[in-house]
Amino acid sequence: MATPFANIKLTSSIPTTLFDARGYRQDYAEGKSVWWYGALSLNVSSDHPADLDVTWKIDPTPVAAPAVDSRKIAPVAVAKAVVPDEAIFPEIPKILNAKLNYDKPAKFTNLFTFPAGRVRFWDLFKATLSRRYEVPAALTDAKPIAVDGGVSKLGKRPGAYTIDIGPSTISVLGEEEEGLRNGLYRLARLVYCKNGQLLIPTGHIDDNPQVTFRGVHLFVGPEAREFQKQLWDRVLAPLGLNKVVLECERTAWNSTPLDPSEHPISREELAKIFAYYREIGVEPIPLIQSLGHMDWFFNGKRRLNLAVNPDEPYTLDPRKPETKPATEALWQEAIDLLKPQKIHFGLDEIDQVGMNPHDPELTTNIWQSQLATLGAIAKKNKVTPMIWGDEGLAPGEAVDATNGDTKEFADRRRSAIPQGTMICDWHYAPDPDPSKFDASLQLWKREGFSPIAATWYRPDNVRSFDIASYLERAGTLQTTWAGYESSEKGMIENLDQFTAMVLAADYSWSGRGDAVDKLGYDFRSIFQNLYFGRPAPLHPRAGQAIPLDPAAHSVQIGTLNYSIGAPLPLRSLVSAGRVDGPTSIEIVTAAKGSHVGLAMDTTNQIADGALVAEVSIELTTGEKVQRRLVYGHHLRAKDDPQMTPYAVRNNGICSIEIDLPKLATVRKVSITGAEPVSGVRLYGVTVW
Repeated sequence: MATPFANIKLTSSIPTTLFDARGYRQDYAEGKSVWWYGALSLNVSSDHPADLDVTWKIDPTPVAAPAVDSRKIAPVAVAKAVVPDEAIFPEIPKILNAKLNYDKPAKFTNLFTFPAGRVRFWDLFKATLSRRYEVPAALTDAKPIAVDGGVSKLGKRPGAYTIDIGPSTISVLGEEEEGLRNGLYRLARLVYCKNGQLLIPTGHIDDNPQVTFRGVHLFVGPEAREFQKQLWDRVLAPLGLNKVVLECERTAWNSTPLDPSEHPISREELAKIFAYYREIGVEPIPLIQSLGHMDWFFNGKRRLNLAVNPDEPYTLDPRKPETKPATEALWQEAIDLLKPQKIHFGLDEIDQVGMNPHDPELTTNIWQSQLATLGAIAKKNKVTPMIWGDEGLAPGEAVDATNGDTKEFADRRRSAIPQGTMICDWHYAPDPDPSKFDASLQLWKREGFSPIAATWYRPDNVRSFDIASYLERAGTLQTTWAGYESSEKGMIENLDQFTAMVLAADYSWSGRGDAVDKLGYDFRSIFQNLYFGRPAPLHPRAGQAIPLDPAAHSVQIGTLNYSIGAPLPLRSLVSAGRVDGPTSIEIVTAAKGSHVGLAMDTTNQIADGALVAEVSIELTTGEKVQRRLVYGHHLRAKDDPQMTPYAVRNNGICSIEIDLPKLATVRKVSITGAEPVSGVRLYGVTVW
């Protein structure tokens, strides 16, 4: 097999298959640029093992010495290097009833009066708006807008609100405090920019969430509080989500000590996270795995005497007399510290490790015994219990996640669950048909439980299961499985799991049935804008463009204008015609500003998190500003549809903004490739 970078020869002892797995609907291939190689249809048994001998012979193509493409390019003045964002924010979540007039808006003067007293949570409106725009100072010579608002009995679900906007008046009323907050968040998203002026459409909104429990599932960790504060302040709370299930078993509990090498969060820090959620009107629910998935409990070979299988410690054994007091002590400590209204015991996949041979009768007995203990803990502390639902569903009773073995065993396990328990009914199949998800929700409701539709990151899974939840009047929970430590780094490494929260917020609130591609917005771009976006200016700003191609034309990416033509490519050993290309690009110029924008992409898709290039911006003062560009974070291949958190995209091209330490003259911009495959391309440079 001849490739631009090598000749490859494969020989194998049996017939094998090699195929292009890009776009293949499997976890290992989704969103990745991979090939699959292996043997198919092997006849394997305990007395007939399979052998596969493979020899790879790779003859690399000779690689040229490093080379620099150096060019001296004079900057060109651009009157509108930076332009305002005049787009109206999409209606997320979709409003139940709205009559808004954008043709006769009210002028946003940033001057307000409060005839009935200052509106509670008004700072939420101000903070949300300030993250969207560079809000000007109050126009003291303008007519102020009279604002009133508060909690009112609207006769709707908690979280509902009404908004009335006149030429010089605003009224926001909410069902409970949650509704007032939601109304003020919505008010901030109604503001838009036109002709250098902030405006608000006049009219009326009457909105009411279709699902009462709208949550996300997150982990904790030493960085969790700061990260989750940003996630909720910028994205989740403004979009109307109101519950968080925090998986927090990896805490430095006094009753269940963990090794410092496991980086447990301190009790004090965990309590602060719970306090933060209560401050913003979100209910925090602790999740501590209490039967299966107990590797955290047994780490460091601790407490192995309480495992069903000490050689493969994974499942807690309630038949051991010491298990009950250990479980009670742990949960009593957590409840005393966190004072929750609901507690989540976990209980998913309790026999997937360490219980061989598979024994459904043993699993059922263990389940029944531990549920008795856990139910008593919840009853004693007057809290509502929650569990995952897979162990109580038999094959055929749900679309997937049916670990109840048979209908008889599943029925026995459900019978052991205390009445009134909330069941986090997780199903992750990406099926576009919502009716496929009805069966399990209906089953749980028939038997006296409160089901919560727990979804994952696939858009068709979120849409279909959340619609089913709306029809069955169940709750929703968007789950994340992105490592055990919650942090911005972990989010960026698992972006799909977090961008899907935008879809979850919309579908769970509104119950809308639109297909994901018919929503009228790109949920990934919305997340990028809310979490990573900068405040947009209200007026154009002048700057300078550095045209790399004489035939370049103006292209807007986000709020930046670039002069873009044919790109300057770096070497790529897997792209025909690029094997001998330059390894560095050097642009010598004399553009003045305090910010530099780079329009770039890559030719080929590689693994997220890989360093692809290093940027050095040299100023005439001799100072240098350096950045490392990472695939998936700053750059992607033009045909890779995923979101880049630190760059805005247009037609696949990424706009990367780099702040300089001060207003200065840029003498040189250098970009050096850091790996041989991706094929970095530079389209344009704008300085302002």
